[in-house]
Amino acid sequence: MNAPHLDREEVLKLLEKIHATNETSQRVLSRDLNISLGRINFLIHELIDKGLVKIKRFKNSRAKSSYLYHLTPYGLQQKTLLSYRFFKRKIDEYDRLSREIRQLKEAIQDNPEYVELIKSESKFLLDFDNEIK
Repeated sequence: MNAPHLDREEVLKLLEKIHATNETSQRVLSRDLNISLGRINFLIHELIDKGLVKIKRFKNSRAKSSYLYHLTPYGLQQKTLLSYRFFKRKIDEYDRLSREIRQLKEAIQDNPEYVELIKSESKFLLDFDNEIK
């Protein structure tokens, strides 16, 4: 059976959270990142296996075992690389959407029927919005 895919955005969020707060629990990570506890457990073990995260056990104030999660130098390097790729992907997405919006605007402006339709649609939306208030 194949292991579940490592989602880059999930991994990046987890690496950022671990880097920001070493002393935490999987339950807190799960809550803060809105990722299931089982998925957090899986991701952490994958990151440990890949050498991105180290784990250290310690006794907390309630005499319970807790864990410290640390990014390794390789983990920090990978977090930086994932951050760059995420940023680049979002910039590319923004550029694509900007082109698409520009093309739609041009199509609307070049077609008088669209202009009239949008005017009537806008009036309908304004009337509807006023009725709700």
